[in-house]
Amino acid sequence: MMKRNRKETDLRVANCGRAGFTLVEILVAAAIIGMVFVVLLEAFTVGLRMIEQSRRMTMAASLAEEIHEMVLTLPLADPEIPGQWGLEAGELMPPDDVDDLDDQVFSPPVGGDGLVLTGADDYAQHVTVTSVSASDFAVAVADGTSNVCRVSVSVTHRGLEVSRVSWVLVR
Repeated sequence: MMKRNRKETDLRVANCGRAGFTLVEILVAAAIIGMVFVVLLEAFTVGLRMIEQSRRMTMAASLAEEIHEMVLTLPLADPEIPGQWGLEAGELMPPDDVDDLDDQVFSPPVGGDGLVLTGADDYAQHVTVTSVSASDFAVAVADGTSNVCRVSVSVTHRGLEVSRVSWVLVR
């Protein structure tokens, strides 16, 4: 057996506790890493929710624009039946004048040409057409009594309103 001198034994004992991390240090580091991971995961899920909300809002704006494009190509009221508001008896979609759109709900949504759009089955377009005063667009008048109307489109996704757009038509 080899005999160790006292100096070697003292060095080994002195370095024994300094060779690595203590259990407490490892647990503290693991707790910090865990908290950082949880915060990053929450930030990631919030980001995903914001992306989904942005996608819904973009789709809703596009669907409202489809109705706007449809309205731009139509006369305000049917010239053959003056004073008639809404769909004429026996008339089906697509509309032949703007007042036909009053109180219409398109689910699935339609494009500017009146044809059903694919890939948007969870959305609906709710359209209202209101005759308004030519001198004050905020004042509603009896249907068909003005050549100015306000068209409002509310777009919903699974029953919840995502967007509402209104504009005034003067003809």
